[in-house]
Amino acid sequence: MSICQIYDLCADTLWLGRYNEDGARDIAIDVGKWIADLGTGGTVVLVNWRPGEDDSPYNPNITMDGSRAVWSPSNIDLAISGRGFAELRYYVGNVLAKSKTFRTVIDRTPSEGANPPSAAEDWLERMEDAAVTAQTASETAVDAAETATEGAQAVAQALPTVTQAAQTATSAATTATNAATEAAASEEVASVAANAAQTASESATAASQTAVSAATTATTKAAQAVEAAGTATTKASEATQAATTATANAQTSTAKAGEATTAAATATSKATEATTAASTASAAATTATGAASTATSAASTATAAKTAAQTAQTGAETAQTAAEQAAASVTASAEQIETNRQDISEIKADLSQLDSDVDILREMATGDLTWAQIQRIVQAGNAEKWFSIGDQLEVEWTDTNGTTHTLPFDVVSFAPVVKEGENTESPGMWLESHYAMEPVQFDQNEAFYVLPDALPAGTYHFTFGTTWGSKDVVSGDSYSFTTTRAYSAGAQFVIGSATSDASSLPDTLSSTWRIRTYENPSDTTPAEILSLTAGASGVSLGTITSSIKYADSGLNNLQRAGYGYNRWAMSAMRQWLNSGADVGAWWTPSNPFDRAPAHLGTYKGFMTGFDADFLSALSPVKVTTALNAVSDSIIGTTEDTYDTFFLASLEQEYIVPQLAGVEGTYWPYWKERLGLDSPQAWYAAGTNENHIRYAYNATTSARYCRLRSAYLGNAYFTWYVYAAGAASSSSAATANRGCPACVIA
Repeated sequence: MSICQIYDLCADTLWLGRYNEDGARDIAIDVGKWIADLGTGGTVVLVNWRPGEDDSPYNPNITMDGSRAVWSPSNIDLAISGRGFAELRYYVGNVLAKSKTFRTVIDRTPSEGANPPSAAEDWLERMEDAAVTAQTASETAVDAAETATEGAQAVAQALPTVTQAAQTATSAATTATNAATEAAASEEVASVAANAAQTASESATAASQTAVSAATTATTKAAQAVEAAGTATTKASEATQAATTATANAQTSTAKAGEATTAAATATSKATEATTAASTASAAATTATGAASTATSAASTATAAKTAAQTAQTGAETAQTAAEQAAASVTASAEQIETNRQDISEIKADLSQLDSDVDILREMATGDLTWAQIQRIVQAGNAEKWFSIGDQLEVEWTDTNGTTHTLPFDVVSFAPVVKEGENTESPGMWLESHYAMEPVQFDQNEAFYVLPDALPAGTYHFTFGTTWGSKDVVSGDSYSFTTTRAYSAGAQFVIGSATSDASSLPDTLSSTWRIRTYENPSDTTPAEILSLTAGASGVSLGTITSSIKYADSGLNNLQRAGYGYNRWAMSAMRQWLNSGADVGAWWTPSNPFDRAPAHLGTYKGFMTGFDADFLSALSPVKVTTALNAVSDSIIGTTEDTYDTFFLASLEQEYIVPQLAGVEGTYWPYWKERLGLDSPQAWYAAGTNENHIRYAYNATTSARYCRLRSAYLGNAYFTWYVYAAGAASSSSAATANRGCPACVIA
């Protein structure tokens, strides 16, 4: 039986047991407060550092018992005596919501001495087991896919039979319909026959009634005849009596005999009439009997016809129902076939991904993940299953001097991207350098004038139309200079100093200004360096102001000529970050006024420092940046570029944007790191020590860190984060560091 030690989140030290014990005690830590504050949907993770192994953390197995996280230290966990530490973490989704660090104590025993078993070896064995399990699952899934394929083939083979059955059912329905039509006709004939039978029945009844009437008459006549015969008999008796007594009265006897003869004749006549009436009645009865038989036969025929019609109608309905059921069955079978095909496609896709995951697990068992493997994980949409916000991926980078540095890149977001050359979104894992890189100008101050036409040698002047700063940029003042040679269209005139193109125009005296001329925008050596004098001598080149819009020649916007251009798409910083060229070769003019940055001859292109494996895992992705409203309003409000490396925007680093919702969504890393409920404010009011950045080659020295967002109120300021952690803005011509971002996609 193991010992159970219960701790709460207020505890500082966990006593884990004695050296080399194995499951002798349970360490139960009550995280009920975290669950009450953050909900039950979180995940508890334990990270352990054994004594003396600060660089080898690993995850021991823990279980949950109600609100307690239970750790049963094994001989692996207790393989080294002394003091270590452990951190208990509570994740909500992929966000680390709470954590607590404990000191751990493992007592020494006399048996200690051998080299401790490696926690990494134990983890590797578990990973190998997981790989075998995944392989078994893959094979099972393959078998399932084959079975599903066979099922689909069987369904496909059965489809012609089902179709034939449907055709047969359709034919039966047609036949049934015809039968129903004929039955309907038979039913009509039967109705007529029934009517005839009714008429015949009524005629038979009438004839029967006639026969009965005639028979009654005949009976009456027969009775009269019998009565007459009786009378005749009486008279005959009287005649006989009279004849016998004829002697008494012969005349009387003769008279009586005549009366008897007459009566007998009458009786005979009546008997004849009765016989005739009886014959008539008998014939009428026979006729009535025949008519009744005919009516009965017709009625039977009508009944049979009606029954046949009803049977035919029932058969038609049954056939129609069967046809509809067969058609429905065919439709359902077709739909099931399509569903099976889709299921098979999904199973194959899942199997492909499972095979990929198994391959990655196998490779992990023998070493770290490669950049190609990480890219496969991201492309499959599984980045959040393997990595968390705040994880660091390390990559080696070699600087211009040949020194190699290990650069940690923070995982700052999981969000879809649009890759160059594509129109649809792809899964992406966003990385940002933890440290600030080389100081490079965002953009050099630009030419103040680009020749729209060829210009002969001579004296020229320009006039300021805007007062800017506290020195010599005063509205209405003019300055003249004289060229000693002719220039072609497209040549550049720059207000710089005697030694460089940079003049800090509004903050320096005119006595330090020089006109530096370049025949071609890509030239880095001036053709002439000319002094200026106050006054409007010679030919006027025009009036330069801070409100001039973007153009390809003529006078530039005064702000761009004084302190550079804040447009990310045309910046020197963007060219340096996305170049693999050598010193002096990574920049080309991005517009007719553009000038070479000061560090062009100092640094190699940023991408030259990485190996090909890392770069091949990255993709140029769509990056949207807001444009200033002074010189660029004629272009639009935003501009898209496709960059492998880029600087974050205000919004992406969880700082209040000037134009919300256009420069990308905020990165969860910065929301979590800053610990704010709403985006960081600008300037000193928004100072946050968690936003301080350090240089890659001076990791304890705080540095300014430039962003790509333009200050929208002028043409030359860009945003950056002060060394103290506040968000502010300064001129594009200033050489500040930046923390490059990129996307694995």
